[in-house]
Parts: sequence; C-alpha cells; structure tokens
Amino acid sequence: MQVISVVNRKGGVGKTTLTANLANEIANMGYKTLAVDLDSQADLSKIVRPYQVTKPKKPLPHYQPKYTLEDVVLNQIPLQDAVYKARENLYGLAGSENLTAVVNKKNKLALRKALGRKDAKDFQVVLIDHPPAMNRVAQMGFLATDSVLIVTDPDFFSSDNITQLVEDIKKIKSRPSGKRKKGKGLKIAGILLNRFDTRRNLNEIMREKMDDIFGGMMFPRAVHYNTAIPSSLYYKIMVRELIWYSPVNFQIREAAKELLNRNGLSCQGGVVAK
Repeated sequence: MQVISVVNRKGGVGKTTLTANLANEIANMGYKTLAVDLDSQADLSKIVRPYQVTKPKKPLPHYQPKYTLEDVVLNQIPLQDAVYKARENLYGLAGSENLTAVVNKKNKLALRKALGRKDAKDFQVVLIDHPPAMNRVAQMGFLATDSVLIVTDPDFFSSDNITQLVEDIKKIKSRPSGKRKKGKGLKIAGILLNRFDTRRNLNEIMREKMDDIFGGMMFPRAVHYNTAIPSSLYYKIMVRELIWYSPVNFQIREAAKELLNRNGLSCQGGVVAK
C-alpha cells in the first residue's frame, strides 16, 4: 500500500478536484484505490461517489454514505464498513464537518491504524485530500502517509507558500512500515502545477520561477485551466466522464502516471514496480 497526501495550505488551488480525478485515473490503471476526504468541507465526497451510467443532464443529488471518517476516528468503525465503492477499483471514505472537533492527541493515529488493519490491505494506493491548514486533522493525515504531492497554481504568492510548506513537511515523520518502527522524514513526491492558463504571460513567468526554485520537484506537465473542470464539478462526475473530450483529461492522466512513477509504482495493471 502506498499512501499519498495531496496538500497545500492555500485554498482555492483545485487540490480536491485533482485528488478525485487522479484517484480515478490510478484506479483505471488497475490499482485498487481509496480516496480519503480529510477536509471538513467534505467536497471530495461530492465527486468520488457511486457512478451513474447514464450521463446526467442536471447535477446529481448529494450522496450521503452510511459512515464517514468521523465514525472511523471516533467510533472505530472498521474501514471495510466505512468505505463505499465509487467506480471500478475506486473507493471513497467520506469526510465530515465535525472532523476538526473530534480529532485530538489521543486519536490522531486513528487513520494510520485503520489503514494498517487487515481489512485495508487490499488497497494498493490511497490518496488523502488534506485540509488547507496544518491543524490536528492534517497531522492525522501526515501520520498515515508515505509521501506528499503538493498541488499549487501559478499565483504570485504560491512559490513563497510552497517554500515554507516544503520545509514544514520535511520535519514530519512518515508512517512506520515493515520492520521500521519509527517513520522517516516524509518524502515529497513532487509539485503539480494546476490551473495553468496559457493565455496569461504571468502564468508562464511564475512557472519558470517555480522551475528555478524547485527544479526536479516540479511535475514536467501542468494541468491547464479548462471549462471541463467546472463542468465536471457541476455534474459531480469525473473529467473523463464528460460527453466531450478535453485535453485536461490527458494532462490529469499523465500526472497520475508521473505520481505513480515517483512512488515506485508501475503504470501497468496495478503491478508494483519495486
């Protein structure tokens, strides 16, 4: 199992939408994938939802699963009971508005313990959508994590924000694995530039600046700003499920492949490369 946290302390960068679509693409490559909604806004759960075969002509009603992450943390509901199937190979663990109130020092390892139990062993890739803050809920996610994907946009303040975020992440210990009883420093899988607008010169300037600062940490391909994103959110479906093709679909799939490669995983049928 590879657990990847998708993070940024700055809201509004499209992190949740990308998490959902990356999870869907990884599931389409054959990995049994779990998308965990750690944000109290629970927006990921509105996208990662049971699939409707017929393309919707209007927004789908809000999906409310029986259990949420709050039940796993507070009531120790087994993961196999709390997760729901959203697509082939794709499962979700819904968020809760009360997460911030229920996570404390005593139960901050609840997610790590849940992912370490036998009923979770079948999941090969876990993507955790983090809140835009470094609070106790985020700490719970980091304590269950192997590596971190930073999602950002080409905003003027983004590079300064990421520099500090990278330093903070390096101080956090990853989850123990195998014979290792204590976690090492969290691995940063990379930085993915989202909402890149080719019509704006400032976007290109900011990308070059980030490339200079972060070098190989930057994903080689950005995900562009495109109407496919808000359209898929409106209908509460994945980008690849829209009735028209968008280049963003290709960009997200390439980002998913890059994320797998950077975590030592193959893009061929859910086979671990290492």
